[in-house]
Amino acid sequence: MKEYILAVFQLLPTFKEDVGSEFAQEKRAQIENIATALTSRIAEEKRWLGSKHELAVFTLVQGNFESGFSLRIARDECRSYECDRGRARGMWQMHVEAVHANYGGRNMWASHKLWLALPGLDVGSIQLSVNEAVTTAVRARRMCSTLAARRGEDWATLAFASYVGQGCLSHLPNKEARTRLFREILTKLAAKKDPT
Repeated sequence: MKEYILAVFQLLPTFKEDVGSEFAQEKRAQIENIATALTSRIAEEKRWLGSKHELAVFTLVQGNFESGFSLRIARDECRSYECDRGRARGMWQMHVEAVHANYGGRNMWASHKLWLALPGLDVGSIQLSVNEAVTTAVRARRMCSTLAARRGEDWATLAFASYVGQGCLSHLPNKEARTRLFREILTKLAAKKDPT
């Protein structure tokens, strides 16, 4: 699975500020740590309604659209107009309400502490971010799959909208672009052999 995730990263654009030899080592470490964390998290996921490859690609496309996996944003060095003006944190731009919802609305204080720990490029912060991103992706797909089937729509489009906390049928300006990239990557990597 890790090799598959690294192949997905090869198909995603690098954030414009992260291009250049001065960032190469830090960028490689970030991608490697995300791939390791995501491989681990996907291996233990039992509630996802599709393939492990779909979960990996969905999670990475979401992160790509939210932060571009920017090193600066990952470190929580957001500009005033970024990170939903301070309401979102980490590479997947999680809001505290989403983290809270991932735990059934219990213990808001613990959810807030977890949300504060999301930014960072250290292994622990990346694992926390990946865990929350996957949990939110699973919740979004489970929430929207039946509705998508009834409406004859792509579950991914509705799940991308739900992921950002707006509900399955909400208006997310680039949800179709997210779905298009998701489907393109799955198609390109379909022939890639990966036993996991």
